[in-house]
Amino acid sequence: MQWPKVLAIVQNNIYRMFNDRVALMFMFLIPVGVSTLMGLAFSSDSGDVDIVQSKVLVVNQDEGTTSADGREINWGRDLFVQLLVEDVPDGLNELIEGEISSDSEQAREAVKDGDARAAVIIPAQFSAQVGEGTAQVELYYNPGSEVGAAVVISVVDSFVASLNNGQAGEQLLVGMPDGYFIQLATESGQFDKIGEVAEREIPKLYTGDTEALITLDSVSVEGEVNEFDPLQYFAPSLAILFMTFTMAAGARGILEEQQNWTLQRIMTTPTPRWVYLLGKLFGTYFTGILQMAILIVVTPIVAVALGRSAGVWGTNYIGIALITLAIVAAGTGIGLLLAAISKTARQADIYGTGVLLIVGILGGTFVPVDTVPFLDALSNISLNKWGLDGYIALSADGASVVDILPNVGILLAMTAIFFGVALWRFNERLDM
Repeated sequence: MQWPKVLAIVQNNIYRMFNDRVALMFMFLIPVGVSTLMGLAFSSDSGDVDIVQSKVLVVNQDEGTTSADGREINWGRDLFVQLLVEDVPDGLNELIEGEISSDSEQAREAVKDGDARAAVIIPAQFSAQVGEGTAQVELYYNPGSEVGAAVVISVVDSFVASLNNGQAGEQLLVGMPDGYFIQLATESGQFDKIGEVAEREIPKLYTGDTEALITLDSVSVEGEVNEFDPLQYFAPSLAILFMTFTMAAGARGILEEQQNWTLQRIMTTPTPRWVYLLGKLFGTYFTGILQMAILIVVTPIVAVALGRSAGVWGTNYIGIALITLAIVAAGTGIGLLLAAISKTARQADIYGTGVLLIVGILGGTFVPVDTVPFLDALSNISLNKWGLDGYIALSADGASVVDILPNVGILLAMTAIFFGVALWRFNERLDM
């Protein structure tokens, strides 16, 4: 019976790995530490993005004007000062802190010095130019403050749009000989009454207070909020990365034993070659299973200690087990392949570090690559991608076992390819 020999090699392999303090650090401490730090760095307690209130200086130099129907108009005061400083609408007051400034140069200097995010400067002839269609407002802002500047630009754009809409509406109602109010007054003879209506309603065109002909009834759909914890990404991604390094180190042991003639001495005993290789492979594989299992247990404990959710890996334990068995098999395969194409253990270290880092980066270990089409397509050759996608589907998307079977199948196909090529190369080497 050869199986006791296989078991002995497996036990020896696992014993040596778990008695190596440096190996234990790379297997457990570093993955847990780095994933925790990255998870904390890319998250906030609430999951919300805080937008700092933007201070806006309003310099109103508008001297106002008198409309054709005798109304006193000052759009700098009635629109910009009113809505940016004196009576800021609800919601907008959380984004903008308006303040009156009397000097345009001082306002520009305040923006340059970072004391304000933007300055809105209304020229002296602004109201008069609105009626002529030539009005301009100066918005002086700091482009380095992307969010604050974008908020201010959006608000000023909406004010300008309101003026343009109001001007167009006023032209249609009273600005032409055939305007609606003019025609109505001419036909009815009630010039005073129509004038009162025009004086009351036309300013509403500029402030957006007119009644809408079509209203939108918004109905909110209530449901469970699906929050994504960055630890759900970095815990599995880094666990897979360091597991592949462990698998490569385990497979490299074959080269070390060949270099110190341990392998040759084993081959002189009545031990078939397949017994030795099977024992080394099973020993490496079970080491990877133990490593992943311990990380799957430890990282949720760390998450809870930090006040985070324990669902780092999800609760579909059958799915987690399937992905883990498959990803460790693929990791063992690529580790064996790297050892098979290397002539020495040193060369295996060099190849392994470069190849596994590239495969990890392509698989999205540190940052997702699915937003870059070329990298997204290239990532399909990475075992890290299929393992990580499977874990995230289980933890964040609530995927079923059936949903992750394609990931398991692809990982097992990779395993077969890696093992096939590696065993062929090792057989050639041992025959020499």
